[in-house]
This record gives sequence, C-alpha cells and structure tokens, in this order.
Amino acid sequence: MPNKKSAFTIVELLVVIAIIGILVALLLPAIGAARDRARATENQSNLRSIGQALQAYYAVKQYYTPLIKYYAPPRELSKMPASELNLTTSWAFELLPYLDQQSVYDSRSIFAASWHESNSTAFGTPIPTFANPRFRDASTSCPISKDGEHDDTFLWFGGASIDYAANGGVIYTRSREGRPFSGHFRFNQKLSGPFHWSLLNPKKKIDSSDVVDGEAHTIAVGDRWTPRSKIAKAYFDECGFAGASTNSIVRFADGWTEIDAINGAPTKQVFPRGHDDDNDLAYYKFGSPAAKGDNCCFVFLDGHTKWIDYDIDFATYRAILTIADGGTPGDY
Repeated sequence: MPNKKSAFTIVELLVVIAIIGILVALLLPAIGAARDRARATENQSNLRSIGQALQAYYAVKQYYTPLIKYYAPPRELSKMPASELNLTTSWAFELLPYLDQQSVYDSRSIFAASWHESNSTAFGTPIPTFANPRFRDASTSCPISKDGEHDDTFLWFGGASIDYAANGGVIYTRSREGRPFSGHFRFNQKLSGPFHWSLLNPKKKIDSSDVVDGEAHTIAVGDRWTPRSKIAKAYFDECGFAGASTNSIVRFADGWTEIDAINGAPTKQVFPRGHDDDNDLAYYKFGSPAAKGDNCCFVFLDGHTKWIDYDIDFATYRAILTIADGGTPGDY
C-alpha cells in the first residue's frame, strides 16, 4: 500500500497554537520583569557613577558641587538679571569632567547664554549617565531647542535634559498656601540638603564639616520625577546643565512652613502619587520615572546607592535629606 502523507488536522493545529499562546503569555511577564530589573540596575549604576564624580569633585575642590555655579559677579539671585543667570551652570554640568566628558565641558562659551547656538555642544549633548533607562535613553532627551518642536511659550532654557536631581533638602514657604520656587525660600542649615536653595546667599559653599548628620546618612542625588503633561514637562524638564533651569535640577521634600519642617510635622506628600494626576504638585519632589514605580534610587554623599520605598515615614526621610537637622534616621 502506498504510504499516506501525515498531516496536522485543524484541531491539532489549533491545539499547538493554543499551547504556544499559553507559553508566550507565561513568558512575557518574566521577560518584562527581567527587562525592568536590568533597567533598574543600570539606573543604580548611573547614580553610583554620579556619586563617584561627586567625590572626585570634592577631592579637588574641598567642597560639594554647588547647585548653581556662578561665573558672573556675586549678587543676590533675586536681583540677578536674567541675562546674568543664563551664564550659570548646574551641578550636573560641573561634574562632566569627572564623568569623562571634559571635551563637552570645555566647549562651553562662558560669555554666551546656555541656549545660545555657540553652546549647543556644551548644553545640548546628551550624556547617557544622566539618562534614567527606566524612563528614556539619552538620545530622546536632547536636543530640546528653544526654537524647536516645543512651544516657546513654556520652554525657557533649551538643551539636554537629565533624569536625576540634586538634593535641596526640605523646602518651606511662609504660608501653607505657598508654592515651590515662588521666591520665599531662605537658607536654613537644619533644613538644607548638600545642594542648598538660597536667595540670600546663592554662592555659599557646603563642605563635609556642614554635614553633621554624616555623609553615609545624607542623600546627594536621586531619581527625578516630573509630571508628564506637556506644560509641566516644559517647565520642569528643561536643560539639566543650565543653572537657570532651577525647576529641573533640584528636588526636595515639602515641610509646609519652616516651623512645620523643623518640628518634623507630617508633610502633605513625600513622594508623588502618580504620573496621571496633573493636579499633583509633586513636580519638585523625588520619585520614580517608571509609570507604576513605588520606589526610587538615591546615591548618598559617601557614594553608596540605595532604593527607598514610597512608604518611608517623613521623619526618617527628612533625616536623610538634610545635612544638619540632628535627627537619627530609622530604618529605610
């Protein structure tokens, strides 16, 4: 008898397809979780590199990297003309020589504003170390041109964005209705982070003697969170290398008023609620850029990195954000 060719029946094919579908459904979450872990590891590695750069900077300068580096004659920030403030650089820019980016650092024209075309290399070069892979890669954060695709009504300082923010400590306002960056902040060592925010003394340098809480218990830099609405991103996701981008280069915890903050009163919100809440004024706080993040990563002044959960209590969070509040941090 002639051999009959064997063939799959329709039922058998459907069974095979169903099995493949089940296997794919089982594998996809595992693949996604592995990808997320890899991105989180890279994120932590970036912060570790930033911490090493901070330590190298300190070894040379004997003070911590300033939040804003002033190249113009000293004046109160509140009285500084915009043209003069545009000549400043951020803490991230000042770390470039310590991240093997000396050529980018040297390309800066000190007599031109950060957004000027002569500074397109210095302020517009994407630096992978400053891009959080949980959010985006460096190429998507740059260039952001003042005359590019973004609405100039909202974008003031063009250039490469960064996904990490310096620790400004605990901010406060003169009233509970105050808002961050409204001009009501003064330097208070009990509430300051290593990257202080001060209108009265913008050139104040902070060194290890100011960090009475200890470098191992003081946050230096962490994941920066920004709402995803177009307007919020334009205001709070500007050039990370320009000192004038104060909304984008530093983050805080909110202490409401100075007395509240010093006394450790509960904050309205330590970490942001979520990306979809446009009414959440957490744009000035640390937080994960991941859509469903419940923790974020920090590097401390001594160079070690740590993931911190959103459910940390405010007293502990304040203790590791400030340089001299005298508090003893609990478990975190």
